[in-house]
Amino acid sequence: MGAAWAETVTLSPFPDDDPRAAAASRLKLAIQQLEDGDPEAALSNLATDERSVVFAPDLVAWTRGLAFSLLGRHQEADEAWKTIALDSSWAEDTLLRRAESALDDDRPGDALLVLKDANLPGAAGHRAHLLRARAFERRGGDGDLGQAYSSCKRIWLDSGRVTAISTDAEACMARLKGSVATSLHPSLEDEVTRSVALGSAHRNDAVVDLLGVSRAKLEEALSSAGASGMPSACTGLFQLGRAFHKKRLYTQSAPLMEVVTNACEGALAVKSQYLLAEGLSRSGQLDRAVASYTALADRFPDHSYADDGLYHGGRLLLAANRGEEARELFTRMADEFPQGDMLGKGLWGLAWAALADNQPAAALPWLERVARGDAHGANRERVLQARYWQASTLATTNTQDQGPGIEALAALVEAAPLHYYGVLALWRLSTLDPKRASSLTQRLSRLQGELRSTRSTTENDHARLKPTATPSDIFLARPGAKQAIELIRGGLSTEAGREVLRALGPKPTKTWDESTLVFAAHLLEAAADPYRSHNLLRRRFRTQFPKLAGDSFALLRAGYPLAFHDEVRAAMANFRWDPLLFQGLIREESAFAPKVVSWAGAMGLSQLMWPTAKETARKMGNSNLQRADLDDPTTNVSIGATYFDGLHRRWKGHLPLAVASYNAGPGAVGRWVKARGHLELDAFVETIPYDQTRHYVKRVLSSFQIYNMLYGDGLAVVPLRVGAVSPAIESRDPGLSGS
Repeated sequence: MGAAWAETVTLSPFPDDDPRAAAASRLKLAIQQLEDGDPEAALSNLATDERSVVFAPDLVAWTRGLAFSLLGRHQEADEAWKTIALDSSWAEDTLLRRAESALDDDRPGDALLVLKDANLPGAAGHRAHLLRARAFERRGGDGDLGQAYSSCKRIWLDSGRVTAISTDAEACMARLKGSVATSLHPSLEDEVTRSVALGSAHRNDAVVDLLGVSRAKLEEALSSAGASGMPSACTGLFQLGRAFHKKRLYTQSAPLMEVVTNACEGALAVKSQYLLAEGLSRSGQLDRAVASYTALADRFPDHSYADDGLYHGGRLLLAANRGEEARELFTRMADEFPQGDMLGKGLWGLAWAALADNQPAAALPWLERVARGDAHGANRERVLQARYWQASTLATTNTQDQGPGIEALAALVEAAPLHYYGVLALWRLSTLDPKRASSLTQRLSRLQGELRSTRSTTENDHARLKPTATPSDIFLARPGAKQAIELIRGGLSTEAGREVLRALGPKPTKTWDESTLVFAAHLLEAAADPYRSHNLLRRRFRTQFPKLAGDSFALLRAGYPLAFHDEVRAAMANFRWDPLLFQGLIREESAFAPKVVSWAGAMGLSQLMWPTAKETARKMGNSNLQRADLDDPTTNVSIGATYFDGLHRRWKGHLPLAVASYNAGPGAVGRWVKARGHLELDAFVETIPYDQTRHYVKRVLSSFQIYNMLYGDGLAVVPLRVGAVSPAIESRDPGLSGS
């Protein structure tokens, strides 16, 4: 889609003489009055004749209906809500509110009529089922209790997370169970369906509780009817086995995975084989794990997990210093799956196996093959990794002629100045050719200055769109986009966010060009939604990361915004490290979602585990911290920054070790330093045994470098202490002349 629309869009407030200015002011006041519990005052501020509404008619109708409902004037509420367009972003809420209002007015039949054709997704659908159940139960006609029970059971089947609605649904089932036919009670197949929802929500204990007592029945059903006769038995045994696996009870998981992979078909058989291999690996059964991983390629060569199996098997052998066997699996993977998504990892495995065996010449062909890829495309991480190690190997193995290696390192700095490997290359270059490193540093410093000069005219400026954000005219023609701009101009930024999402549609990164995505991200930023704002570009960056050039500055700033930066700067006031480091860290931890909770229980912007947060808060003088307090950005960032500062001091400012400790814990990092502290920084990071932590260190340091270039005014590259890790802990951060 072309960016045909070229006029400047204003987000500035409506002029005082524009009728929309007064209408927006009245609507904003009415919404506040509703929040303050004064619906009468809210009604007095809203137009009563829909023909006189000049601003946000659906939002006005929604607000009027809500005010009437709170006053118990349910028929008037219903009349107001009926005027809302079916394609409005308020349509779902309106439907549900109309049903609730009818129930509040003791009209269960009307509530059922409102919901008759409702087919709402997700949480809205669960709410609709619960309202149906209440309406059927209250009406109490022939068969109505069974209908109520069935509506509650639909929520129970589909809702894995514990919510107020799911809790009400379970209470409804318990209350009505004795009054309905036993044929409506959950069957074994229903329990299996429920287990899928629980497993998706990571409620592994609940899966074990639900299916543990039914295991014998599932195994018997599978044995007697076979996979085709009883497919739910395969699903149930898989879900139970996976729950044990997630609970790290591998001795209980493995037998179930073996049953499913041998007796069942399709995706379940493949996934079971994979989890079986993973469980065997984690429980220290190396040879069985390698055999199970290899079986993925042997048994399921057409599945996307086939090359994964060979890669992970090779990784295990490599870690066990069985390099020749590892090379056999990596070579097989490259030969049999040349188009597989694990090819880059496999070729890297071959190269690393050679490097680990001190055979650099054997590593170079594999590195070169990966390094030829697109440094900005979907395999960016692997390509830059290969280019760094190719350059470093060339520079260090031929001491008589380091020129090719130095040139390759310099080329990597120029190609990827925003990435961990680009920064690493510059610091590596500073030890080999200080003059060349100084020249590159000066170039980066000038670019940083250019970014700083452009930032002053665009940062936090919602009055006009950034010049590069030229949206598609098709996007601007969508009602949601028009409404969002109107709401932002009227000062109703929170309400604008949902309109932007409506305009974007379900798959925005596949639908819109980059200019439109930057425009939409800018709207979401203006709508006080940094999570969705930057995530629009974050998803796009996974497949095509922008080059650091003038026409990409706005794109990069939208993807790396200064969200919650006031809180970050306040938390950093007494610390001796750059606030932009923690800005990058919370971007990678929580994606700027202040109330997010991870599957492991980490909470808020800084993704704090409760014991860590509680202990850190106590050291800060707060002995009364509550879990809910971590939803507050100021509190969360303050505790997270204080905890990180302790790690930073523990490792005496050694940045990669402090970052790794934030993810894996200082104890684990201490063990790694004790075992491999003699390795240079680049090799030490590559050999971090936790996949998540190894990638995390690179992501956070890359984000820090991007924030540093976009918003910093100090050294143009983040400080990395190259050289052996253990001695570097006692040294100071390096400097570069020319910065």
